[in-house]
Amino acid sequence: MNALARGQRRRESSLPADNTTLEEAIQQQLEEHDETTVQAFIDYCDDRIDAFLEHEANRRREHAEEIKREAA
Repeated sequence: MNALARGQRRRESSLPADNTTLEEAIQQQLEEHDETTVQAFIDYCDDRIDAFLEHEANRRREHAEEIKREAA
């Protein structure tokens, strides 16, 4: 079995059952890691969300300014 097939099999075996909710699947994954790792992941997610929200706010502000310039 080649490395790609082994990797695919490994990913499939870690997938939750079809009737598992997203929240349950996340909880199962988090239970497999120590508290420090989980907190680091949460902090990373918070940072990514903040960066996304800042990017979206800037994009919308620039779009509004563009509309104002075109209207003038």
